Amino acid sequence: MDQPKGIIPWFANNPVAANLLLILVISLGVLNMGSLNKEAFPSLTPNRVAISVSNDTGSAKENEEGIAIPLEQALQGVSGIKNITTSSTASATSTSIEMLDGYDIDILLADVKDKVDQISSFPDEADPAVVTKATREEHSIWIQLYGDVDRRTLQKLTDELESDLLANENISATSISGWLDPTIKIDIDKNKLESYGLTLSDIATAINAESSLHKWQRCAMNIFI
Repeated sequence: MDQPKGIIPWFANNPVAANLLLILVISLGVLNMGSLNKEAFPSLTPNRVAISVSNDTGSAKENEEGIAIPLEQALQGVSGIKNITTSSTASATSTSIEMLDGYDIDILLADVKDKVDQISSFPDEADPAVVTKATREEHSIWIQLYGDVDRRTLQKLTDELESDLLANENISATSISGWLDPTIKIDIDKNKLESYGLTLSDIATAINAESSLHKWQRCAMNIFI
């Protein structure tokens, strides 16, 4: 009978060679184990450009109309753009630009900066636009604070912990969840209000003017390195 041909039948008929090859493969793996690059979240080449414009108007609609729409219109036709995602809040507008596969991120960044610099219709109160390559942050750990105390105490401890963590040069940013800003309820006596010749709009304007001087700023506890 003809013997089967091929590498598998050959090794089946030569077990010593098969064992030697197995030992060689294992030995090479053990020798190179220490030089392998091990990462929980491997670094990826940036494929997005981020634009951030701060403008504390108190209205997400105003930022959408005054910043988001002009941004998207200015970026139309720029080469290398796959998708544009824009979101506006009462204090800022953020735009994420996804790059086409194979395009040069540095060229896209330069083109986007050039288009953004040409926009002259942003509100006067808005801060200059910040255009950067969006990089992936490497998540490190979660920390949860809890205890038989009120929320104000927990938030104070969280604030102190965040400051201590950010003092470490290996920690680039933190992200806090579950944070609630303090709120104040104001009851108004309408008779006294009328006696002073004031309206509810006058009270609201005065409160908004004062509160804008004391806004609480918090990074939007995850820790990144």
